[in-house]
Amino acid sequence: MSGEHAWTAVLIAGLTLGALAFAARRRRRLYWKASETLAQLGRAEKAVRLIAAQRDEAVAAQNRAEALGKTALSEHRSLTDACYDLAKRWEALPRDSSGAHAEQLRRVVRLHSWDLR
Repeated sequence: MSGEHAWTAVLIAGLTLGALAFAARRRRRLYWKASETLAQLGRAEKAVRLIAAQRDEAVAAQNRAEALGKTALSEHRSLTDACYDLAKRWEALPRDSSGAHAEQLRRVVRLHSWDLR
């Protein structure tokens, strides 16, 4: 019986060591998967922060473009009003006037094709 008990003890010890090795390997695999998952989460957080920063930059650029467009439109309207005012003044000048001021106004009006005739 003692020989049988010895083989049983060796068999039980072998099975126990095998189970411990399996458990250790499984535990290492789970830790590796957990660390890989954490690394993926870190990369995802970085990507989200980058996307949010790009979105913020795009919104700021859009706001600047809208402000620039409003300013340009306002300046365009002011210049258009000033040009029509010049054209009206040119119309009010005597036709035979040869003064430098009158000639300058005529050149500006002709240059920009605002001749109201």
